[in-house]
Amino acid sequence: MIIGQTNPGAIDQDQWGKTPDACRILHVRDSRLYEILGNLAGEDPRGLIKTFVLRAPNSSRGIRLFELNSLKLFMQWKYEQAQEEQKRREKARNKCPVIK
Repeated sequence: MIIGQTNPGAIDQDQWGKTPDACRILHVRDSRLYEILGNLAGEDPRGLIKTFVLRAPNSSRGIRLFELNSLKLFMQWKYEQAQEEQKRREKARNKCPVIK
């Protein structure tokens, strides 16, 4: 269930979702999602992922919510990183001398 979604195509409005929504966007299982959250500084040094726990007053438990557009931005950044890495590898492979 997506919370606060007024226009499904709008990217400028915050669209908050629960863990299953975040897993669908990132195409990962919840265990991998929590690995990312456990190491946000390493996984997301740009701070693209917006998340928080919605709690009742004086409660220690709550519902973790994710801003869904921030997850899409994170995936775009990861895609760009993968493309750059692939170009570096191809460039390094082309520099290797051919031994006959």
